[in-house]
Amino acid sequence: MEKSNTMKIRLSLLAFLLAAVSLGAQVRPGIEVLRDRGFAGLKGKKVGLVTNPSGIDRNLRSTIDILAAAPGVELKAGKSYRISADVMAEAKVPYEICYNDGGTEKGVGAKYGLTATSEAQTVIFETSQQKDASLVIQFSLGSAAAGNTVTVSNIQIEELAETPGDNLMTDSLTAWAPVHVWSDAGYDTGLTNTDSSASLEITSVPEDKADWKVKLFVETGAQLTAGKQYRIRYNLEADEAFDFNVFYNNGAEEKAVGEFYDLSAGSSQTVEHVVSPGAD
Repeated sequence: MEKSNTMKIRLSLLAFLLAAVSLGAQVRPGIEVLRDRGFAGLKGKKVGLVTNPSGIDRNLRSTIDILAAAPGVELKAGKSYRISADVMAEAKVPYEICYNDGGTEKGVGAKYGLTATSEAQTVIFETSQQKDASLVIQFSLGSAAAGNTVTVSNIQIEELAETPGDNLMTDSLTAWAPVHVWSDAGYDTGLTNTDSSASLEITSVPEDKADWKVKLFVETGAQLTAGKQYRIRYNLEADEAFDFNVFYNNGAEEKAVGEFYDLSAGSSQTVEHVVSPGAD
């Protein structure tokens, strides 16, 4: 017997079928009816979709894309949120989560390097929004094997209460600490520090330059406590627009406190993230 090349993905406790309905002599796909009714039947519910390549509307737009564009949770600028989900799989599978801003992949953030196993794990992501966003959570599987079952459940989105905190960074930005730069061979860089800022100038790059080969480290001296929440805020300005990532390290271990990808620098802006370390 030929082995079935299928994978089942359950994204919530509720599954539903989209049936075609007839309006006079015209037959419309159920997803079009649902969309035209403003997705009223789904409001307030946790919804999962089981579909296949034939799940499209009359304009060949997939059911997945139509549902992803449906009005849902709106994240507001200036607010902080905790997004959590339980993930498990019958067979081990690597995956990543992209927190999309409607049509912009990773517009809210992303979590990389995750692995689903037979033991359910809770993945927590926290964000402080710099602009309004319509949240879509995307689970991307790597090395997906036939016959595996991946289950995502207990999705929760919480708005974090605004509480003032103490400034834990007591050291000023001086020439000897806590800022330094690392760059790959062939890059010429210069670092200038004042009591309140650090400026990095890249004067030349190698002809065969690769991305992510210049890093600026800020040794804050702040001691973070496991289980507590911290808001990290700084101003960033660049002469020319460029993409950057931010890793919050715990000294020896990169990304141990948090990681944020696909950010863009240009004119002066304030960058803000909320982290909750799992260990001191």
